[in-house]
Amino acid sequence: MFILKCKSCGFEQIVKKRIDEYTYNQLINNEGLFCDRKCCNGRKSEKPNGYVAVYGVFGGWTIIRQATLEEYRGIKRAKEIRDLGLKNL
Repeated sequence: MFILKCKSCGFEQIVKKRIDEYTYNQLINNEGLFCDRKCCNGRKSEKPNGYVAVYGVFGGWTIIRQATLEEYRGIKRAKEIRDLGLKNL
């Protein structure tokens, strides 16, 4: 048995079925775990630079984890393109 607990609102979900190793590692090794309920606005909270939010882990749960180098470069490149587009308006 495994218990998921939201970092924002404290909602707990008990998981009784088997979880594969990859999903288990994602749920254990993260910087924040947020539920998908409408009354919880933890997913909308600010995340530090260098972290990404991964939606849809084990249903509707969201995790905050460190970005890989490729993800960080992609985010940085997208922000540069967005800023260039805003300057040209």
